[in-house]
Amino acid sequence: MPDTLSAVTLIGMLVCIIGVTIDLQFAPSVPPQVRARIRRAWSRCAAPDGAQASFEVAVSLGQSDSAPSGEARARRRIVADNAALLEQQVATWLTLWAIEIRRSSMWLFHAVGLADGEGRTIGLAAPSHTGKTTVASTWGRQFGYVTDETLAVQPGSLRVEPYPKPLSVIRQPGEPKHQVGPDELGLMRPSGDLRLVRLGLLARQPGIREPRLERIGLREALFELAPQISLLGGRDRPLQALSELIAGLGGAVRVVYGEAADLGEVLGSLMHDPTPVAREWEPAASGDLRAGLGEDPASARARADAATVFRRSPGVADAIWAGGGLVVLSDGTRLSHLEGLGVAIWDALGSPLPYESLRSAVLERMPPPPSDADVGAAVDEAIEVLERQGIVFADGRGDSAGVLGNGVED
Repeated sequence: MPDTLSAVTLIGMLVCIIGVTIDLQFAPSVPPQVRARIRRAWSRCAAPDGAQASFEVAVSLGQSDSAPSGEARARRRIVADNAALLEQQVATWLTLWAIEIRRSSMWLFHAVGLADGEGRTIGLAAPSHTGKTTVASTWGRQFGYVTDETLAVQPGSLRVEPYPKPLSVIRQPGEPKHQVGPDELGLMRPSGDLRLVRLGLLARQPGIREPRLERIGLREALFELAPQISLLGGRDRPLQALSELIAGLGGAVRVVYGEAADLGEVLGSLMHDPTPVAREWEPAASGDLRAGLGEDPASARARADAATVFRRSPGVADAIWAGGGLVVLSDGTRLSHLEGLGVAIWDALGSPLPYESLRSAVLERMPPPPSDADVGAAVDEAIEVLERQGIVFADGRGDSAGVLGNGVED
């Protein structure tokens, strides 16, 4: 079991994580040399004098209890049975707790951040285990090291909150990542007021000799970038806000490379004040987005001529017209691109409709099909896919739909 913790026996350390001050309280079970390693690794995140902690975190070595992850998170306690795992979990949990607090007020990208001497900062987003830390450790000696994992950006001003956390380095597959402080690696401190000037997508392709920049369309950028943003769906009109951000930063680019050591020229070319690009999207009008949600299910059933009444799902956070179709964000994180039947179904559900009426309305909106096409089956399939994607909600569900869909892309 973890140590019994008390204010008398604990040794504290204040760190500031993307603007959130956290008081790490080490139990006696954490040896002095382990505490010293953690202090060195996190020295650039030390809170300023006089800072007040938002909360305390108890850190100890020992056998972790079996509390579910949600309960363990609420307890604000980090326990591990060995020092290497403890140091890794400190990095993981501090980041997660800070993200929980700041994600509704800042853009938080899963990205590496580097800055030039004037504070111009670029963010290169990518999934885990795809090279961000290697890029940071390689080029943080020439550019200012902002972060290797969580790039925090203020909406509007695009001011960047640095998060110079220890870099998580894999030494042996399957073993805890080694936490190495930026000072130990000789990484530069960023200077000036940091502001985001470019946002790209990092794409490592082994064997590529010459790194290159690829401009990509908005729809493709949204599908690649959205999974690398914390709580995108919790924002007001999130797709519109993200699309405006991308356009204001000069459009979306993909950085394609083979080895991090070859990226210097490409990175330097991105560190200049952006030239905004023309908007590639149009908002779905508020009526288009939320139509069909105002009528309660009981009233809809009372006036319906069938048991199943379909409506747009209240889980839809935003929708925009882009890339030749409708891009919809549902269930907080799920992006879908609607064309053809998908758009016809969305359009038909400007108000709730029973199944037969919906099917007829969709067919009226589609061009005449080939004589041998099973249009009814195609409509059924598309309706069910939209249900499964959280875009359409069926109240009083019957057996009207099929199994798979057309006109809808995840």
